[in-house]
Amino acid sequence: IRAINSRIHAIMPELVGLALGVKGRSAEEMAAESLQLQERRARLLRQHGYGEHYLDEIFSCPPLPGQRLSGKRADLPVPHDPL
Repeated sequence: IRAINSRIHAIMPELVGLALGVKGRSAEEMAAESLQLQERRARLLRQHGYGEHYLDEIFSCPPLPGQRLSGKRADLPVPHDPL
């Protein structure tokens, strides 16, 4: 899984190079490889009894005072104008 993740992460600099005009593989080829690697990683995780998103980072923290949550993003209160 570590090798698969390394390969997935290595595709990003290639995409940046493509955006900057560096010759290389097409975006479609890189996307196809990335999807194939992601599917392989998910299959390996399932085979070993884990959910396919087991290794995904989970960002969670309690809302700050005065925050309300709507969907996935916290809406900060509008600062009050003292004038």
